[in-house]
Amino acid sequence: MTEYRFTLFVPTPIHTHNQLLEVTESLKAAGLNGASIFGHKEGFEIIYKRSAESLQSAVAFAVAQVKNAGYTISGVEFNRETVMNN
Repeated sequence: MTEYRFTLFVPTPIHTHNQLLEVTESLKAAGLNGASIFGHKEGFEIIYKRSAESLQSAVAFAVAQVKNAGYTISGVEFNRETVMNN
């Protein structure tokens, strides 16, 4: 499997520490792991590192998790390099 890095953008602003905790808990309940969350005034970003057979399957899995947590995705940014190829 190959490990991919990419970022999902969610247009839901996080203004307080409690909101960040709520977002984190809802994503965790939807199965999110191995990702970092960064908030800013336009919303938040989820930076993923995923092992998968293809970039498409890694992104599709991550998008499904975020949607299952109740959030909308406004964009995806792909890193140019593969982190590790096993």
